[in-house]
Amino acid sequence: MSDFWNQKFEQRPELYGQAPNAWFEATVHRLKLSPGLAFLPGEGEGRNAAFLLQKGWQVTALDGSETAIDHARAKLKAFGDKFNYLQGLLPETPLPSEQFDLIGLIYFHLPPETRSKVHKALIQKLKPGGFVLLEAFHPEQLNFGSGGPKQENMLYKLEDLCQDFAGMHLQYLAKTPAFLNEGIGHQGEARLVRMIAQKPI
Repeated sequence: MSDFWNQKFEQRPELYGQAPNAWFEATVHRLKLSPGLAFLPGEGEGRNAAFLLQKGWQVTALDGSETAIDHARAKLKAFGDKFNYLQGLLPETPLPSEQFDLIGLIYFHLPPETRSKVHKALIQKLKPGGFVLLEAFHPEQLNFGSGGPKQENMLYKLEDLCQDFAGMHLQYLAKTPAFLNEGIGHQGEARLVRMIAQKPI
């Protein structure tokens, strides 16, 4: 899997653009979250990390692609030790030792045999009152060519997320149409799932 993503990022730097995911950015603003510690697995070339760092957050990211990590570190080196980028894949890679105020799961698609396990482990790394923000592709995305996995079992249904994040306060969970404009990797009409979940205090 790492070789697959290394090749994609080598051939197409800034594959998903420079700007943060629009819904993630808007939701962080709407929730009026105070800067704290954030964890971004599957962060790619660092576009969401850059947004949070500029807002005063401390960010730990994780990805399997050495190429994407190199791109992100080069762009964000000015933030020094406020930005920590780990190489690895979940669930094989141990999670960071910190507890986080925010976990961003932006197009972080996992196979069904590990999805629930990873999601539940991530909940344990969240501080009481902390948030998980998730945007991913719904199975109906297979009808569109705007990006995402081509295997249906890698796409996310609302009922699966309800089970994975049981015990969290689901402030928002919906399937939604969208028009993506994120580099060349995500372009055009899409079908997404979005979730705002808060860990009980």
